[in-house]
Amino acid sequence: MYRILKEINAADTWRDPDNICTTELGCTEILEEAKSIANEYIKNKFFSKDVKLRELEDGSFYACDFCSYGVSLHIILIE
Repeated sequence: MYRILKEINAADTWRDPDNICTTELGCTEILEEAKSIANEYIKNKFFSKDVKLRELEDGSFYACDFCSYGVSLHIILIE
């Protein structure tokens, strides 16, 4: 099962303590569906539309929108 997670640091300034908020965008048993959900989110919500999902060493995927209150997307395998 793959979980698609959205994370944002909602702290008001860089001096404030981190306030990481996580929201689940979806869950699927098929990796291509998980990537599709994440890519659709990037296309519709990211400030930088050219961001691509990157595969990490552990097999998860990651994308980050580098802007104020930028979102990080994660696709993780859960068992």
